[in-house]
Formats: sequence, structure tokens, C-alpha cells
Amino acid sequence: MIDWRLSRRARTVWATSTQPTAEGADRLKASSNVFDFTTFFSLKAINESRYNTLYGFGNGIGMVADASDGLPWKNRAVTFVENHDTGYRTQEDGTPEPDHVFDSFTNGWQVEQAYAQILTHPGIPTVYWKHYFDWGSSLQAKLKALINARKVAGVNSGSAVHLQDNAAARGVYAAFVEGTNGALYVRIGGSDADWQPSFSNYSNYREYAAGGGWKVWVALPGNPEVKQAPRHAAFAVPTYQTPDKVTVPDEPACR
Repeated sequence: MIDWRLSRRARTVWATSTQPTAEGADRLKASSNVFDFTTFFSLKAINESRYNTLYGFGNGIGMVADASDGLPWKNRAVTFVENHDTGYRTQEDGTPEPDHVFDSFTNGWQVEQAYAQILTHPGIPTVYWKHYFDWGSSLQAKLKALINARKVAGVNSGSAVHLQDNAAARGVYAAFVEGTNGALYVRIGGSDADWQPSFSNYSNYREYAAGGGWKVWVALPGNPEVKQAPRHAAFAVPTYQTPDKVTVPDEPACR
């Protein structure tokens, strides 16, 4: 039975299930994914370096952290830093649309830190086209490094997250995320002097990605050198085919 105290967006997910008679997690498995706007709005605290906001009420932010009824809503949460409904947009004459004069994250370090959060955490993270292709090779390289760390550690939409109270006490955000292959550690805000995995007695890890005020480490069995996850084969480019002419039979005359 769904807890109707959940957000309207979560209730909408519930209503899309192709198994409407199922209950609990079984019904959720057959439901649609949805943009996690609650995570998006919480991420904006990064713009003002309010990193304690990323801890939420002690279990993280957004639909990804919603465990109020014990259901894995994070498996249906599409996290994002910007999308087609947000940020800078123009009207047909080239002038900015009202309320869309600026992107949500205007500085490089803000964008980096926002991606450092969603690409290391549960949910289904996405990368905005403009950030990957238009914001320069430096950001693109960091996005690739974050994606690689996620894949190597085996972090997925349902991964468990362990927030680090000792980092919160220093005014930065840090978490240990359980992957199917190993452990991923992330710090957002500050520097290694504020938090790094050894501060929480974690060991045998390697640095996988870093940028303006953030860093990611991965710990794998045997503590191997930094690994590159295998890349998915390129998708085949479909060939356009002209549809066959459809012949519609004459309808019988009305009698």
C-alpha cells in the first residue's frame, strides 16, 4: 500500500505501473522512471557552498533518499544537473525566456560538484548534452572520470549510501557508496584536510576523479591500480526505410 504522504511525483510513478494489482516493490518494478526534481532543487545549495544541505534529514536528498515507506524509490529516480525544462532558454527571437535567463549552475566548479553528487549516488543519473559537448574538454574529462569511477565500483540505482558525520562536522559533504564491485567514496566541498576516506578508517583505495572542491576514490579487492571500465559497443545507426504503402480496405456500405 502506498504511503500518500509521499511527493506527488512519487505517487505519479506508482500510478504508471503495468502491474496495478501488485503491491510494494513488485509494483514499483513495473513503474516508470521520473525526473527527480527534489534532488535537483537541493543540489542548488552547492551554489552557496551550503554542503550540509546535501545530507537532507540524515539520509540524503531527493526522491533518491526517500525511504519513508520502505520502498526503493531511488530505482525510479532520474537525477540531473540541468535538463530541457531548466536553465537558460531562448524565445524564437533569440531573447531569453522569463525565468530562464541563467543556467541553474553558472560556474564550472558548481557544475562539477553537482555531477560529483549525482554520478556517485544511487538513482539513474544523466549528463546534460550542453555540459558534455559545449562546456569544454576539461569538464568532459572530469565527467568521464566520474562515470568510470561509478562503473568500476559497480554503483547502481539501488546502491546503499553511508553518510559521513565527521565530514558534516567540518562543513563538507562526504559519503561511502556501496557498489557491486567495491566501495566508492566522495567528498564535495573543502579539501583533503577536511575529509578523505582514511578519516573514517577506510583503507586500500585509489583516487579516481577530482576537481574544484571535490574528489572521488574507489576501493577494489586487492587494491589494484586505477582501472578503466569496459566501454559499451557503439549502438548501430538505423537505416531509414520508406514505409510500405498501406492499403486500407473499403468499408462495407452502411445498410
